[in-house]
Amino acid sequence: MAQRDVSEEEQIGKLFLFLGSLALGIGAGVATYRLTALGPFATAVVGPLVAISHPFVAAVAVQVCEDLHKWAFPDTYEPWSVEKRVAHGAAWPVTLCFWVVVSVFYAAINRLFS
Repeated sequence: MAQRDVSEEEQIGKLFLFLGSLALGIGAGVATYRLTALGPFATAVVGPLVAISHPFVAAVAVQVCEDLHKWAFPDTYEPWSVEKRVAHGAAWPVTLCFWVVVSVFYAAINRLFS
């Protein structure tokens, strides 16, 4: 299999996605340990489970963001590049909220005034 060149933006996005997964996993593990009486075993299960599932949740969120973008701007929509998808995935909670709010307004405006 041929290896493709990875851009600097994509590398930075993947690094932020990894760091976000790590932070969420540690945070979920600590929260589980402090809020439940299950002990360190629950921390050892919940933390890695959250960290491993975070990129998958981010991928779904990016797909929802892209679909909302396509819905809001049907005339000017172009599929997102890998770099753009990775950047949106690295900050998916913020970008998902942004696209939910923006797409509703722009879809209404584009439908009413076009």
